[in-house]
Amino acid sequence: GRVPRAGTVIAQPALAKTYRTLVTGGKDAFYHGPIGQEIVRTVRAKGGFLTEQDLADFTPEWQETACTTYRSYDIHCPLPPCSGIQYLETLNLIEEDDLSAMGHNSPRVIHLFAEAMKLAVADRIAFSARPDVPTAGLLSKAYAAERRKLIDPDRVAASEGDRFDQRLTGTGIVQPGEPGLSIPECTTHFDVIDDEGNAVAITQSLGDGFGSGVMAGDTGIMLNDFCYWFDVDPASPNVIAPGKKIEMCMSPAAVFRDGRLCMVIGTPGSFGILETTPQMLSNVLDHGYSIQAAIEAPRFRTYAGTALDVEGRVPAAVRAELARLGHDVRVLEDWSWLVGGGQGIMIEPGSGALLGGADPRRDGYALGW
Repeated sequence: GRVPRAGTVIAQPALAKTYRTLVTGGKDAFYHGPIGQEIVRTVRAKGGFLTEQDLADFTPEWQETACTTYRSYDIHCPLPPCSGIQYLETLNLIEEDDLSAMGHNSPRVIHLFAEAMKLAVADRIAFSARPDVPTAGLLSKAYAAERRKLIDPDRVAASEGDRFDQRLTGTGIVQPGEPGLSIPECTTHFDVIDDEGNAVAITQSLGDGFGSGVMAGDTGIMLNDFCYWFDVDPASPNVIAPGKKIEMCMSPAAVFRDGRLCMVIGTPGSFGILETTPQMLSNVLDHGYSIQAAIEAPRFRTYAGTALDVEGRVPAAVRAELARLGHDVRVLEDWSWLVGGGQGIMIEPGSGALLGGADPRRDGYALGW
């Protein structure tokens, strides 16, 4: 009934019991045993559809990554239904431009990024939740070359926004391409590199502050609420269905050059993850920023229609030029959590030193030991 003060010890005996059950019973205790049974009982008591067979039928899959080249780097992220292919396609669309010469966060750069993001968003909505995602086609350089012809340097295109919306499929809205012809916040990101060079980039989420707000019986486990990422419109590729993999925007990145790891980076931020990540990557790979400077640099974010959110640190003259081009510019706080909370580690190519960066927009720290 009251907010715990700093230093308060919070006992969670039910969760501790569940952890002990996992230690002794392994995965079977979850997928075939008492933990899963209690989760199913709770969900069904509240009108949900989960069954014990759903858990019993699940098997994990080992997957390779989705990958594209950008400049002389290889950018890797999880395969669909994770949505990282959106920012990989964005990078393909902007790769032919000399962003360094154009100037960091200049009107031309922000406009180019925003228009490329809209094209990639349309493709992500159309294809990433399908059972046969044309990943190779979406990430091919030939496809990017065709799609970038739709970017007008002097005019703004309208986007349907982050999610499928059948009402916004008419003229004037950015449409998906045909890649087959051409081969609420409670999310955390962290990166770790150990002294042997092993690296992980992990993004995890409950969806909201306490997930669904439902504890699974006496397990002590708070259930997440990520089924809300499904659509209920039967026309959507991401419509909810039995056994369906949900489209997932969490998409950490790993960057390699000549087969050697250069950087791991990621961010929370819902669908904004897919727009924040390429900006941070470009800050390093195009503009030579340190990992900390790349994370701290002012950011922007597109929404439905021509809406463009920019942090207040983007100069007024830049915002005015973007408005002249047709962007509906909305000014955020100077340091806004709405554009994510990036965390990352770079490996200094000469010495091999690890350089950590953390985002002041949200909780985060860079630690070495």
